[in-house]
Amino acid sequence: MSARLDAVELVWRRQKLWSRTADRGKARVERQRRTALIALLVGAVAGTAAAQLSAVSRPAATTLAVVAALAVGAGAFVRGRTGTTASDDWATARSVSEALKAQVFLYLSGVAPYHGTAHRRLLDDTNALCAKAGNQLTNDTVLGTVEPLPEIDGVDSYVTSRLTGHKGQIAYFRGNADRYVKTLGRYRVLETILGAAAAALLAFASVVHVDALTAWIGVVTTVAAALAAHSAQAEYEFLVAEYRATADLLEELVADRAALTEHEFVAACERVLSRQNESWLRRLGSETPEKDQ
Repeated sequence: MSARLDAVELVWRRQKLWSRTADRGKARVERQRRTALIALLVGAVAGTAAAQLSAVSRPAATTLAVVAALAVGAGAFVRGRTGTTASDDWATARSVSEALKAQVFLYLSGVAPYHGTAHRRLLDDTNALCAKAGNQLTNDTVLGTVEPLPEIDGVDSYVTSRLTGHKGQIAYFRGNADRYVKTLGRYRVLETILGAAAAALLAFASVVHVDALTAWIGVVTTVAAALAAHSAQAEYEFLVAEYRATADLLEELVADRAALTEHEFVAACERVLSRQNESWLRRLGSETPEKDQ
């Protein structure tokens, strides 16, 4: 194998290692976030049920009170673990992964700064990037099988592989934007149903004058608020807007490709992708789901 292919294969493997590290980080944060949500819901339901049953069955009420206390404690513990360190590590790993992938695509397409056989420049850039991020982040990641390099030998194949193919970025952004629209719609339906249920309970309680129902109105409201917060934390609306805007920009660049030099075109496409990733990093405080370009 030539030095050129040896170098790009090495960078490709490193990119996959960082990508899988980011995937693990994302899964960890999202798992903790879901656990915290479930704990909150269990605590609200069990606590209210315990209060309702205290006059009927003391053992059942005590059991439910213990369940509520454990759920609240578990939720607080999980929320404490889902701190800035886990999110920062996730963001760092994804940022490195995307930067390495951009280098590979630039190199394979044969444009600046990787004209010809500039494999030493590619390796130097890769080493500097990984060292700055901290290679220890990947220590617990198992690489496993690595898919082959993209079949790119110039700008034409770059367009197909990176942008317009069925696994390209335009299809990725369009498909995921549509998926998030559906997910957001499901959350809104649930929130509407819960809001209507709370209103119905309130109306019924005011007619029959059953005080016990009032407590359950609070539970339903808490569940609705928790789901709304969970949806907002996932930033689905932001992602839909970002993904569709990015797909639009890439399609415009492809359509206007003839007006640019090969280097200008590839650099512009990678710049669009880089900016999209940077916009996610700026939203990290909300623990935005991110992508592997």
